Amino acid sequence: MTNNDNKPWHKNASNYLLVNSIFAAISAVILQTFITEQRTHSVIWLLFGVGALFLFVLSAEKITEAVQDDNVRQYIRYFLPYNVGVGFLFIDAVGLIRHYGKLSIFWTIIVFIPAIIVWCVGWGCDTWFQPRKDANFDLWKKQLLGEDVNVEIEDPCDRCWRWLKARIRRQEPLRTLPHKGVYTRLQPSVVHGVGVFAIEPIRRGTSLFDRDEKIVWVPRNSLVNLSPALQRLYEDFAIIQGDRYGCPENFNRLTMGWYLNDSDYPNVAVDSDFNMYAIRDIAEGEELTIDSSKFSVQPYKTQRETQDP
Repeated sequence: MTNNDNKPWHKNASNYLLVNSIFAAISAVILQTFITEQRTHSVIWLLFGVGALFLFVLSAEKITEAVQDDNVRQYIRYFLPYNVGVGFLFIDAVGLIRHYGKLSIFWTIIVFIPAIIVWCVGWGCDTWFQPRKDANFDLWKKQLLGEDVNVEIEDPCDRCWRWLKARIRRQEPLRTLPHKGVYTRLQPSVVHGVGVFAIEPIRRGTSLFDRDEKIVWVPRNSLVNLSPALQRLYEDFAIIQGDRYGCPENFNRLTMGWYLNDSDYPNVAVDSDFNMYAIRDIAEGEELTIDSSKFSVQPYKTQRETQDP
């Protein structure tokens, strides 16, 4: 086990495991109650109880393993079954109230609605937030690792409720101004053609681009019959690894992150998920560059080196 007790997520893990254990114990008690009663109408509630207990045990085991292996990705991944397990537990609690209160379907629904609202406020927003893995999610992951992201992370519940209110009013959700989180723009470059330049000072460690678009991987043999111009498009913009090209789902969706020019002395790097961040302070007006050879084949560089005497 790696000794990384200074990481925030290591410090928080014991608290989450404690809460997880309490919820698992409550699930077991409710489950035992339904088993003891042996009523046919309790079967559906019994299934939710079994599901909740299984998810709590699974998340507790995996979070413990994550701490032992110093694996923050696994730690984050198994919050999802934990959050869903809490939802199952709430549903099971409604079943228990229905059973002992001998409630009709109408009153069961009345009890069910506030239970779901409480779950949505406390756990549901996180459940909605995790699978999206947007820029705020990446910033949150950096915070868990103890990195200074220097950017305010928008609470997922705030975004969820804003989205819901907008849908009720039949209008698009009110978002922050379009420049929020934008640090760069495209300009002519002395390095090569068009480059990406800072429009304000950027501090080291700042996450630079909101990479919401999905990267798709195209086999090399799919490009054999393309025109030279299209093949050059892939070579200029795609991430080339082995026999495949990593691209946006459509080249019309190229964001600024795809336009960074190469340098042997870059000021930008990428992590294992291809998220870009500043590796040093970048001044306003300075061009952002990257060494793409760290994660991609560079056909143009290879060709230049073979031509040099």
